[in-house]
Amino acid sequence: MKKIIYLTLMLIGLMAACILTGCSSSGPKLENVELDKGNKYNCTFEDVKHDFVISLPEQTKNAPLIVMLHGASDSAENFRLTSRFDEDALPKGYAVCYATGTVNVKAGRSEKSWNYGRMDPDYNDVGFIKALVNYLVDEYSLDEDRVFCAGFSNGGFMNFRLALEAQDTFQACVSVGGDLCKTLWNKKPEKNDVGMLAIIGEIDESVPKNFDGTAKTALDPAIEDVLDYMASSNGLELQSEAEIGEGSTIRKYGADGDEDMVWGVVVKGAKHGWPTEELNKISANKLILDFFENWK
Repeated sequence: MKKIIYLTLMLIGLMAACILTGCSSSGPKLENVELDKGNKYNCTFEDVKHDFVISLPEQTKNAPLIVMLHGASDSAENFRLTSRFDEDALPKGYAVCYATGTVNVKAGRSEKSWNYGRMDPDYNDVGFIKALVNYLVDEYSLDEDRVFCAGFSNGGFMNFRLALEAQDTFQACVSVGGDLCKTLWNKKPEKNDVGMLAIIGEIDESVPKNFDGTAKTALDPAIEDVLDYMASSNGLELQSEAEIGEGSTIRKYGADGDEDMVWGVVVKGAKHGWPTEELNKISANKLILDFFENWK
């Protein structure tokens, strides 16, 4: 009897400690989280240094979270300034976190970036991003059932990896100017229930496409084939195709009675960049937020 009482008290103590220290989310954890300046924080994950910038809406309790991943050689703070995503996301009640990657020595990079699956990693980017989500959900009481990710270029490639390897964390991912690398394509899971939005420029040379023949000589699969896989693995079919802006197109995949879960956007006349109303007559920010509204 005394042993039972002792174990019960230990369990109660552990539960209380967990509540006080904010460990409600399971999985990997950030370490050494410290405020740098403003809303920028430094941290480590598995002894690798990172930083992130957090922007919060007026009400944080049960707010949805969007993680933003920069392109190669960029940073969290600069991506926040250049995308101006906060201006559109915060008024809609989203918390937004911009994260900075690190130098991938094995991939021969000298600048900060994300390991999107092409090379064997010398660090765990998927684990870091999941740990970052766990920390933010606990720290700010965010809605763990409405967590999203978006990224540009190298960060867009990384979003395809997250859509395959972090299905337990993200409801939907967005790739702007990225694709799914062949290494991951060759071992893709049969089933996938993560929503996906891909935004590409019509003349973006970094993304293989069937419609212009660039996929014939590319290492990675065509973006059309990748989106067809993302849709079919979700049990979705093409529902509509329409023109938006001035000559751009949007294709939506869905199922009867369900919201559209996979979108593909081709931006007319655009190269490798983040589409804006001023330059492209459509806004990547607004498209991303419209897409995430499917999970209200």
